Amino acid sequence: MFTSKILAYLQSVASLGRLHAGGLPFVPKKFIRLAPFNREAYNSFLIEALDWRLPASPVIYDVGANNGDFALAFQTAYPQAKITLFEPLAAHVARLERLKQTGGFRWIIHPVALGANDEELVIEVPEGQEAASSLHGFGEHYLKHNPGAGKTTRQICQVRRLDALDDAEGDAIDLLKIDVEGFEFATLEGAISTLER
Repeated sequence: MFTSKILAYLQSVASLGRLHAGGLPFVPKKFIRLAPFNREAYNSFLIEALDWRLPASPVIYDVGANNGDFALAFQTAYPQAKITLFEPLAAHVARLERLKQTGGFRWIIHPVALGANDEELVIEVPEGQEAASSLHGFGEHYLKHNPGAGKTTRQICQVRRLDALDDAEGDAIDLLKIDVEGFEFATLEGAISTLER
């Protein structure tokens, strides 16, 4: 584990071409101004961000923003990026707002899930594994391989269509990242006009 964390950091430094505090392993997060939630994931996202070779000021949509490690990595790689985040869980939205404030980012944060219809749905939130929250719930096969997901809380979740919330104002979206635990097709169904543009 120690080796993989160091390796991920060194690879991200090589990709970025400079040292960066955000993904530095084993330094207490309280000493890092914009500390990611999971530094290894952040470093992997940073490497991926630079591989994309996006324009200098890309428009990025982060659907299922979770704790913000993806958005933070892409903001590091593309400081002029305009990033719009979609995240229904209140605890994650609060963290995203803190990151936005601390970093002075131009993020637009929508505290909703995206889907095919504007509605309210129940989202299952596994205890201690909030990143795996699902609007579909958890089937027998999933629970067999992820027994921790059996203990869940249920929350009411606002679901909106991307076409109704699109903030790009006519700009093409350079990168649309969707990580919504099986709700991807519903997300795309509510984004037809946006995708056509």
